[in-house]
Amino acid sequence: MLAEIDSRPFEVQVSQAQGQLSKDQAQLNDAKVNLDRAKALYADGIIPKQQLDTQTALVGQDQGAIAADQAQIEAVRLNLVYCRILAPISGRVGLRLVDQGNMVHAADPNGLVVITQIQPIAVVFSLPQDNLPPVLKKLRAGNRLGVEAYDRDGKALLAAGSLLTGGVFARFPGLRAAFLEASCSWVPWWLWILDERVEKFGDDERFALTMPPSEYFRRHCCVAVEPDEALLPSTLASLGDDNIVISSDWPHDDSAYPHAIDEFLALSNVGEASKRKILWDNCARLYALA
Repeated sequence: MLAEIDSRPFEVQVSQAQGQLSKDQAQLNDAKVNLDRAKALYADGIIPKQQLDTQTALVGQDQGAIAADQAQIEAVRLNLVYCRILAPISGRVGLRLVDQGNMVHAADPNGLVVITQIQPIAVVFSLPQDNLPPVLKKLRAGNRLGVEAYDRDGKALLAAGSLLTGGVFARFPGLRAAFLEASCSWVPWWLWILDERVEKFGDDERFALTMPPSEYFRRHCCVAVEPDEALLPSTLASLGDDNIVISSDWPHDDSAYPHAIDEFLALSNVGEASKRKILWDNCARLYALA
């Protein structure tokens, strides 16, 4: 759910419509009783046919009023549903365009928020003209070309799925890989996406995978955590503590040096056994120091 509109005006309208329905239902019941009486009186020749027809029409009018009341109730209930604004697609939500208490209208051009769809996602990029011939040659030969996406600083690798889905670890079982200096909270979501994609669409047809990509990650990869990473506890709950190492304590513009390790040790939401693994055991295993 993206937002919720104040539903109290529509709840009042539902109550009003239900009250009108009850009133019209009572009038219909009275009209039906009078119609039965009119039929008996007409059969005895006491009232004219016109009076019977008038009473019959009155019953029809009341039945129409009840149908209109029921439609009005459904319309207001539909507005109640529209008070809960749900995302039409899955993805990542950007900055909201309205705040709580703002007046919004159905015809507002800017909407409430921008959703970026990430599954599937398309990345558009250009290639230098000099690189086109070798790329076209491989494409025409039916080769599958890998693409790596980096952040705006050109440091953190954002898309490295080829390592896990392209058969690299299947061919080189002794290979280890580490994703450093880019936090760790993105990994559970990333592994879920890779596993789902392989399950739905199959792995790279050139290299048959013998296990899900997430299992290759757990056997061959590590990822670094920042000392102040707020989502570390949830990442540990999802990923475990065997594949996380501490990020470098070397001075950076955005680092906590020289207090990074002290800050990490002071975390109260991470167990002591996990701290030991992240600070030493996993690092020693990654670099074959123990």
